[in-house]
Amino acid sequence: MVNSYTMKSLLFIAFICFTAFAYGISSPSVNGKRFVPDYFQIALDGVKSFEGFREKPYKCPAGVRTIGYGFTGPLAKVKNISKEDADLLLTKELHQYVLTVEDNVKVPLTRNQLYALASFTYNCGEGNLRQLVNGKNRLNSGNYKSVERLLPKYRKGGGKVLKGLQKRREWEVKLWKGEL
Repeated sequence: MVNSYTMKSLLFIAFICFTAFAYGISSPSVNGKRFVPDYFQIALDGVKSFEGFREKPYKCPAGVRTIGYGFTGPLAKVKNISKEDADLLLTKELHQYVLTVEDNVKVPLTRNQLYALASFTYNCGEGNLRQLVNGKNRLNSGNYKSVERLLPKYRKGGGKVLKGLQKRREWEVKLWKGEL
């Protein structure tokens, strides 16, 4: 028999674990082994890997001024950025892109699908996300397979097919399918 104090403690722990799991704060684990992958961390690590870090501004293959982990626009106007600042900024930016995906996608998504599209949107922008998900036989009409078919087509920079973008799209498809 469980006393009321023990039951309340167990319920509280279960609530905390469920909340952390539901909001992606961390993945539940036993003896260091995860039950469910931490897809936000997987996406964050993937973006870092594909973008690479540069302390000083440079021109990306598409000719756009870029700094840090692929930051463009006003963020790229600084003279340099520390890795620590870039890490924090990327985490914030990726969370913003998750919200952008949630605003544009009208069908339910799994966590891995959400973060695959957040990575894509971070790299290609909201306009390309809308193009990817809207229209006949696209995601917002319920065709989930369309993402696997269409994502790999977004592999050009400056009008040329880029191996890095091709590999990134392949990775995003794997993330989309929950294979990472």
